[in-house]
Amino acid sequence: MRGICMHAVVLFTAVGHAHADAVVECSAAELIHAAHAHAHATAASSTKKCTTLHAVFEKLEQHDLLALNDAVGTYGGNLRAVIARHNGFDEEAAVGFFDALVDASATKLTMLHFRDNNLGPRGAEALARVLAINKALVSLDLRGNPLADEGIKHLADAIGDGPKLKRVNLSYIGMGADGARAIAQALSSTGTIEYLDVRTNPIGDEGAIALAQAIELNNSLEVLLVGIDKFTNIGAEGQIALKRVDDSNSLLRIVEHPYTLKQEL
Repeated sequence: MRGICMHAVVLFTAVGHAHADAVVECSAAELIHAAHAHAHATAASSTKKCTTLHAVFEKLEQHDLLALNDAVGTYGGNLRAVIARHNGFDEEAAVGFFDALVDASATKLTMLHFRDNNLGPRGAEALARVLAINKALVSLDLRGNPLADEGIKHLADAIGDGPKLKRVNLSYIGMGADGARAIAQALSSTGTIEYLDVRTNPIGDEGAIALAQAIELNNSLEVLLVGIDKFTNIGAEGQIALKRVDDSNSLLRIVEHPYTLKQEL
């Protein structure tokens, strides 16, 4: 894999240089404050140019989540990156957040990281609406959300249709064989995804075989993180299928250890 550890840094820098506006990073609290000030006609012009929502380990109560969704409805059209991790979104708040992005015509997002929240199937359906209007997205990280197969089925078509999507993290999401088949179908139809993480999902042999077959039709994937362990339930048949496609494609790297490259995305 060519320079994988630096790739995320390059993506983040590109967010700022792809547009004339400089990167302005805001926490959730700062974005909420800016929206409140704007509503009272006291906001400085600079507050309207927030391009990155950076809310990592910023625990939000229910009233904060509602206020954040209102703020995103005001400023979402300016956003190039959303990095929201460990914030306490429940399903209803997640749906409101993504609906606010749609209402704000957030078509400039290149990075959407929504890790370790409580995004389920309904939230995934709302997220699919965001992906449907956004053709600029490069990096999508949904690690640690209880999407399950139903949620992945909502997202798979949008992931496959993303014209610039390169990096997708779907680890620890409760995806089984049906979800893996849906992602495999997306892989079969896309020519952009370079990095896919599906570790710690009980995809079993059926899911592993579906992914292996899809990779044979895909000419863009460079790294697949799958994990052969008690969590994935991949047996001999699935391992053989993955090894066969790995051996036959000199550009592809299938990483089977559950903790290898764990810092990625």
